[in-house]
Amino acid sequence: MTRLVACIACMLLFVSPAFADDVFLGAGGVHYAHMAVTALGLLFAIRMADQAFGRRALPLADSPTFPRYMTSRGQYLLGSWAFTVIAAFVFLLIVYLHKEVIQVAKLFGEPLSKNIIEAVSNDDASYLLIVVVMGSIYLFLLQKEAEWNVLLMLRDLIQTWISVPQLGRKIVDEISFALTVPDHAVDEVVNKSTGVAKADFRKDKRTVDRVWAEICYMQWWISRRQASGDDATFFSEPSFNLDQLVDQHDKISWQVQLLKSGAALPAQITAESIYLELKAIQLKFSRLVACYLLYRNGSRQRLALDARSFGLPFKDEHMDNPLRYSVIYLLTVIAAVYVSVYGSAILYDLLAGKGAMTAFSEQSAERVFSWIMYSLSNYGLAIVSVLAVRLAIWKVTEVKKHAYVLTYCWTFLLACAMGPLGLTIATKLNGVSSVAALPVVQTYTQMLQWGVGPGLVAVCISYFMDRQLSSDLPNIDTSIVVRRVVNSVLFTCFTIALQVPQLMALQPSANTAWEPSKLRLVVLGTTFVVTLSLVLVAQFGLRTQRASKVLSAQQPAE
Repeated sequence: MTRLVACIACMLLFVSPAFADDVFLGAGGVHYAHMAVTALGLLFAIRMADQAFGRRALPLADSPTFPRYMTSRGQYLLGSWAFTVIAAFVFLLIVYLHKEVIQVAKLFGEPLSKNIIEAVSNDDASYLLIVVVMGSIYLFLLQKEAEWNVLLMLRDLIQTWISVPQLGRKIVDEISFALTVPDHAVDEVVNKSTGVAKADFRKDKRTVDRVWAEICYMQWWISRRQASGDDATFFSEPSFNLDQLVDQHDKISWQVQLLKSGAALPAQITAESIYLELKAIQLKFSRLVACYLLYRNGSRQRLALDARSFGLPFKDEHMDNPLRYSVIYLLTVIAAVYVSVYGSAILYDLLAGKGAMTAFSEQSAERVFSWIMYSLSNYGLAIVSVLAVRLAIWKVTEVKKHAYVLTYCWTFLLACAMGPLGLTIATKLNGVSSVAALPVVQTYTQMLQWGVGPGLVAVCISYFMDRQLSSDLPNIDTSIVVRRVVNSVLFTCFTIALQVPQLMALQPSANTAWEPSKLRLVVLGTTFVVTLSLVLVAQFGLRTQRASKVLSAQQPAE
């Protein structure tokens, strides 16, 4: 619910300026009516996007499995939130460009009738009808599983970033071919299971004895965690059919016991049929164990630790792919710039004595989108570059100990260099008059002064990533929310203080309608909001986990 409210609050700020042409031409009542209708439509869009993200069941161990059980809860929420924001933005874009969307809808002939298409095309439709019609198209896009559906392609891409379903399949394969039951669990399984001996755990994996022993071990392992009561939601998931699986285990146990004792088997039951049924049951238990390990662990280190404790030769990865978090940071930059530019410009006009309606109506959506482009070129490129380099380093080295001070030094320098490079490219492509005639090197030199903010933010992001997973750094104390927010504000103020000289020296370009004082206020407010938003996401947006060394000290004995 908190995530839903946050998305609504952010997206409502996108709505007001985007529909300025319609809103401010009519009376104030029409404005608020349009806002209410759009808010209801947005609420519907967010709800449908959240459901669509987890709707598609993917095959795991020959059984359809929902994505929320093939990754950690934190990773799933991160992916779902990212897709929800993108999908909600698509909904607003569809409403804003409804005439163009109608022309495209004509080509497909669904889900709209000919009368509705003509009404919207001829401007005969009310705003409420437009929102309803665009909502129908949006719902159609969320439901239509097709190769051309870009919206669902984004969903599939985000799920891939959070290792759905690759990681689950990897664990199932390791259980099938590389499971080694820990010695401390063998005695427990032998004592509590039927037809299992210690020697069975060392036999060939293609024998009935070994398969049955591993099934009994997984059933014992699952039952212990189910009895703890900590994950009742997981074990009550209907798609797992846990009760039915346990019944299958109990029903076949007497057949295994007869086979191992050499007694005569009932009619139509052979050693081969027992083996095949055992392999099917083993695959179902493997799926359940894999989903539980993924569901319970938010980091690769925790997952590797629990997997090895279970008996799998799971490789200990230093950290999750950091590039998967770039989406949330880029979305944060977009939302922060959009809100802060409009908010700062409107605040300045209100302080200058202009009326509220005038202050709202005079803001240009095109100018705000330009600010978004420049901010993504500066902060966005810097953050993505740092995350990409960190990923490359972790891919080519197996070193687990890092000199963190050295890491943060090159992180700062890289971000300070890449941010201005992005700004240089953006200004050249946009044809900004003040730099159009300058050589690229000279332009880049001038832009270097804007690299301090992205550099410090990139260091902050890297630091909190390390604290989430490294046992060499103190774990994040999630209980002290107020202090963490205050620290974020202080860090933002420090970052702004370092940039005050260039902020105060800003002069508007020839094609800018803003006066110098307004430009400086908007730049100051935007820089503050963007920095604070990114720092807060770094602290609160990623799931906190303790590292393997801490976990190993706290791991209970089986």
